[in-house]
Amino acid sequence: MAAKVAAQRQCAGITGAAHRPETFDTYKSPLVDSCILHVSAIQMRKLKELFLRKDKQDPGDEAPGDIYVYKSKEEISTIIVTTLGVNPDFLEEIIVTTKRKLSGKSDRLIYLTDNSDFTIFRRHGVIFEYLPPLAEQRLHAADMPWQAYLQERWGLLLAKWRPRRVLAYGTTIDSFLAAAPTASIPNAADVPRS
Repeated sequence: MAAKVAAQRQCAGITGAAHRPETFDTYKSPLVDSCILHVSAIQMRKLKELFLRKDKQDPGDEAPGDIYVYKSKEEISTIIVTTLGVNPDFLEEIIVTTKRKLSGKSDRLIYLTDNSDFTIFRRHGVIFEYLPPLAEQRLHAADMPWQAYLQERWGLLLAKWRPRRVLAYGTTIDSFLAAAPTASIPNAADVPRS
């Protein structure tokens, strides 16, 4: 019995081992197996108590007509705040104002921006989505059908977030989509023939 108590104390770290190696990897305690058995016995006892305990209410006490009402989670409503074409100096004020006035317990604010500097959004810990600005679209107008891309991207954002409301600062999303460069089809003379 005394050996078992000593092993339990040593497992619990009450007394130190007589031999302390310089590296932990090279040392194996002769009491490792008894420590594992000791911990397993405690865990088994707790599991038995957990599963075999008698609840205060007997399941047979329920009447067939009893009704139980469970509270469901509140629905989260999403508000998309567009900041398209807004001067970057005003973004912080917009974020602070919208978070203060619109953010309720069940509201989620999503910021849609064309500003490629995301540090303001990250600093405030808000969710944001990015669309390329009009200047960048015009620069690459020949490479991509921007109107089709932006229309599809906006549709995906609406499907993803399902906003209750869209709040616009700066350019509205409809004006932004309409201002996108149209795809230009190259003339037949410009197309190389094979």
